Amino acid sequence: MILVAFTSGVKVNHGAGFYADKRGAGVNAMEGFWAQLKRGINGTHIHVSAKHLPKYLGEFEYRHNMRAVPHLMLDRMMHSFAR
Repeated sequence: MILVAFTSGVKVNHGAGFYADKRGAGVNAMEGFWAQLKRGINGTHIHVSAKHLPKYLGEFEYRHNMRAVPHLMLDRMMHSFAR
């Protein structure tokens, strides 16, 4: 089975024992993002309508991108709003 990493265009062939390239690029990060999204929707929001799905995706994208610096998350979010 061949899967393509969404952001880097890296192809991994699990059938041949190839899981990541020399830079470490593979599909685990994307799989982790989707798992976090599913846990968030099922645990917090319970239901997401198609109308508001882009908003939920944006929220979880922001959380995922800020996971290494959680102490800056609220501050940066507040600065992103128009004054």
